[in-house]
Amino acid sequence: DAIAFLYYQPIISLKGDGQERYSVFIRLRDDRQCVREAKEFLAIAVQTGRMIAIDRWVIEHAISVLIEQRSQSRHLHFFVNVAEETLRDEHFLGWMGERLARQPIPPEWLILQVMEEYALTNPSIYARLTRELSALGCRVAINRFGFSQEPERLLNSLRVDFIKLDAQLISGIADDDPKFKRLQKLAEVIRDQGSISIATNIEDARTLSVLWTAGIDYVQGNFLQRPAPTLDPIQ
Repeated sequence: DAIAFLYYQPIISLKGDGQERYSVFIRLRDDRQCVREAKEFLAIAVQTGRMIAIDRWVIEHAISVLIEQRSQSRHLHFFVNVAEETLRDEHFLGWMGERLARQPIPPEWLILQVMEEYALTNPSIYARLTRELSALGCRVAINRFGFSQEPERLLNSLRVDFIKLDAQLISGIADDDPKFKRLQKLAEVIRDQGSISIATNIEDARTLSVLWTAGIDYVQGNFLQRPAPTLDPIQ
């Protein structure tokens, strides 16, 4: 039987705020000790109706780790993905409220990530989710932002704390001036909306320099640190 556990990848400030933020991923280890990434088994989980249970497992274990780390005086912030099936689950917000009510962590340490396409196709559900999560003290992030034809216009209709930019907005930006100018404008719109921008899938030093110039707030990617089963601070 496979064993589920969490992996973490740091999200680093380009403005030196010093806060510890991590994206949280689920992994499986099989009986041969091989680690399987989410993309290898989540499609099957969707087909078999297990995504709600998986999301709840990840959130519960993420909260447990936050409690443990708080006892060591680390103030971490975890970004956790929420699937469309969980968004549609009428019991999810009640379940979240119960968990947070009995856990000794500031709820703003938990940031729930929703894919941009889910927010677009389920606007009323997304609006209710963000409103009620805000009431609980949690924060919300849009993940893989940038698929829509007019992302700047989309921002006006979304209530969100963090915007995680899709890799297609970042790829090759060091050698693409039009793409750089578009990202620079997008970063300005995100900032004006009161949200925080995060560039993902960073693979080289040149891209880091360009993103800093463009006004991006945070970065994440294998160039900085690959996902790992420990929470060692980035060196």
